[in-house]
Amino acid sequence: MATATPGKSRAPTAAQGLSADDMKDLLHPVKNAKSIELKASVPMGQHQHMVLSIGLDPVEALIRHVHFFDTADQAPNRAGLSVRARRRPGGRADTVIKLRPVDPAMIDAELKRSEAFKVEVDAMPGGFFVCSAS
Repeated sequence: MATATPGKSRAPTAAQGLSADDMKDLLHPVKNAKSIELKASVPMGQHQHMVLSIGLDPVEALIRHVHFFDTADQAPNRAGLSVRARRRPGGRADTVIKLRPVDPAMIDAELKRSEAFKVEVDAMPGGFFVCSAS
């Protein structure tokens, strides 16, 4: 299996857990991140099953409205820039600007100490992973 580097990716090959090689490849960016956020991609036809299997109550769930912004020519997206606005019930909202891909080891130490700065690692089975900074 080829080695992935931060900002590079390999196509997912299986819907199983990460292999030992994938986990080893993932350690480089993770050791330079403040936190790890777990995410799941669920096929459209399996949303209800997934929600129920992890014990969420669809009626009690916190609904969020999420919008992504780009220009007509998608220049920000091609440059690795993602702009997202998210609104939650009660009028609470946040806006995030992400740069992807980044190598966490190359980020200025002072910037990494900021509570407002975050590094994320998105990983999927098959060794696909990418780091982003927001």
